[in-house]
Amino acid sequence: MTLCAEKPATVGFYQEKLRRLLEDSTLAGARLDAIDESVIDGYKQRRTRQASRYGTPLSPASVNRELATLRRLLRLARFLQAP
Repeated sequence: MTLCAEKPATVGFYQEKLRRLLEDSTLAGARLDAIDESVIDGYKQRRTRQASRYGTPLSPASVNRELATLRRLLRLARFLQAP
């Protein structure tokens, strides 16, 4: 598992998605070990009710990209914690 990306566009992608994840106060305030299915479901529901920057409903693909970033973050945290 790589710890960092060598491509600037990839780093920018993850930074933007992480920013979106941290805008959610419930998710941002949760400990990593407390993020479970109910926290993620709540995040999905809140995000799908928000409008995109164009004023249209946020697409499921946008939310899925953010969740993929969260999944990567949690996997890296577990990897770095392993003895």
